Amino acid sequence: MTRKQYATRLEEALGDRRLVFLSMRGADAETLLELQQLHTVIAEVSPLGSSRVNEFCMENLTGERVDYSQRTLDHDERPQVAVLREALLEALSAPSVVLPFVPNAILTAAWFPRADTTAHLAPFHELQACLEYKPWVEQELKRHGVRTLDWEYYADSEAQLILERLHAAPDKTWVLRAGHTWGGIGVKRLTSPEELQAIWPEHTDGFVALSEYLKDSLPLNIGACLFPEGEVSFHAASFQLIGLPSATNHALGYCGNDFAAFAQLDEAVIEALAEMTLAVGTWLAKWNYLGAFGIDALVHEGTVYLSEINPRFQGSTMLAAYIDRDLDRPDLYQEHLGAYLGLPPADRRSLREITATAPPYAHLLRHNTGDQPLQRLPAAAGEPPLRHRQLPAPKVQVLPEGLTFQAIIPSQVTDSGLSLFPEIQQAFDATFHTFYES
Repeated sequence: MTRKQYATRLEEALGDRRLVFLSMRGADAETLLELQQLHTVIAEVSPLGSSRVNEFCMENLTGERVDYSQRTLDHDERPQVAVLREALLEALSAPSVVLPFVPNAILTAAWFPRADTTAHLAPFHELQACLEYKPWVEQELKRHGVRTLDWEYYADSEAQLILERLHAAPDKTWVLRAGHTWGGIGVKRLTSPEELQAIWPEHTDGFVALSEYLKDSLPLNIGACLFPEGEVSFHAASFQLIGLPSATNHALGYCGNDFAAFAQLDEAVIEALAEMTLAVGTWLAKWNYLGAFGIDALVHEGTVYLSEINPRFQGSTMLAAYIDRDLDRPDLYQEHLGAYLGLPPADRRSLREITATAPPYAHLLRHNTGDQPLQRLPAAAGEPPLRHRQLPAPKVQVLPEGLTFQAIIPSQVTDSGLSLFPEIQQAFDATFHTFYES
């Protein structure tokens, strides 16, 4: 089934209902514009900017672009959040379906009063939070034969035991992690015992996890969709870009994806990631999960280890949708809708086939690495070397670790996920300085 044919079936299934999209980034709704029922987009940052839909974005209301990995709508105490709450209630006042990037309490509060006429196309947010709780998920998946990293768990009161573990292996690098993390936040790299107190992650779990840092490993990511009969459809996989010094201050912070680099991997690794994805989908189906999910994994010495699962859309979803569009197949947003609206998978290509035919794409996310807000120049200082998206309006202040822009590149940009090729780094820097003062 072609992309257009699937979109037509989605429109038939939606009928006269409004499609309402709730996300951290309004720009993530771009491919949903292909559906005539898209009515309202509500977001924290990066407005979609389409005159065709109603849009409410905290960035437009406040003049600030925040670090959305640290300040979600559920934890945003600025008074303008009330505007978004009312906008969501109003959008759901007519027969609707609501599609969240990730479920949250704000959506739950708006949906229950409208539940008679609105379909909620995601898990209840408290259930979704359970599926994001890494220690429990890892224990469950281990029992189902999924190879995970070797995490050791220590109570907060057992910091001395961690120090003893570090002193016993002084040549090793370690990773310290809280139970809930997002975009690399809550995960710390530990190179010496003296760093432990300073990098102890903020959390309320009462314990932390410790694992050896696997040097020279490759960070991978994949998106997939789970359907009611247990079928799993694959979408393009990539190298994750992590901790780029020019793009984030977080040592393990998320900075983008390189889909072209993934195509260079051995077929055995591609197949192992596909099998892992199917196993995770089978486990999620036990919890009556439906729709989009993703996996982060590491390849170390030819072996694939699960790093975490993401029971939601991901930062890679939008660029993977570009690839699906070029391949004339439904993207993950469309298939997620289809899974909830009773449509079958439209495209059952293997991960190997998708990888072999996908056009080369990568994207890079450049955050404000300074300790002061940034503002775009009123006019660009020349022609930017890289294609770009998600630029804020010149009046908007980009707060520390807020996104300054997204670069989209039709080629491979890394061979490690931890650094960029020199010519790509140079173009990335030059694009930044086209829009922001040095």
